[in-house]
Amino acid sequence: MSLIDFKNNFYGGTRKNRFYIQGSFPGGSFTKFHITSAGIPSVVTKSLDYDHFGRKWAYPGEKAYENTWTFTVLDDYQSGNDTVNLWKKFQSWQNLINDHDTNVSGRVSGDYKADGWAIYHLGINGEQQTGTVTPVPLKKFVLNGCWPLSIGGIAFNMGNTNTLNTFSVTVHWDSIEIGSITTLPSGFGTTSLSF
Repeated sequence: MSLIDFKNNFYGGTRKNRFYIQGSFPGGSFTKFHITSAGIPSVVTKSLDYDHFGRKWAYPGEKAYENTWTFTVLDDYQSGNDTVNLWKKFQSWQNLINDHDTNVSGRVSGDYKADGWAIYHLGINGEQQTGTVTPVPLKKFVLNGCWPLSIGGIAFNMGNTNTLNTFSVTVHWDSIEIGSITTLPSGFGTTSLSF
């Protein structure tokens, strides 16, 4: 492939900083603008290897999910407005699971979990594609059964001027929806992924 071929068949790529996240806490929700970095959890199809006459034969095995998801939050605060204090909201959520003082759970069964935590990947200018009815992102990943596994620390330093505080959160999740996955009719032998 020549450089001209590459240029004619490359449309600018996608950007790492064109995304947003939305999700709800038990009893509330948070704004999508406080997340500074995140990744998409990996999904891997494991291999089953068999020995046959001195050769390895590999067959696709079960799908394995990395069921933890870590993102970085911009530490924000507004006096008298707890809706923007995400550190406090995550701490309160984790406290529902196991109270810091009493060491007992304030939740029963699975009602400490939250569904619908979504990661949206946007176009090069932050736009969404025009769908048949409403604009849709380039990619959409929805995590269900989420709960905070860990809340990272915040480091203070007098020498760090002109720097905003951030903290990391690792969320455990039960299932993932990747865009809209549709299996094609038999005979095609493939799967269509439409986002």
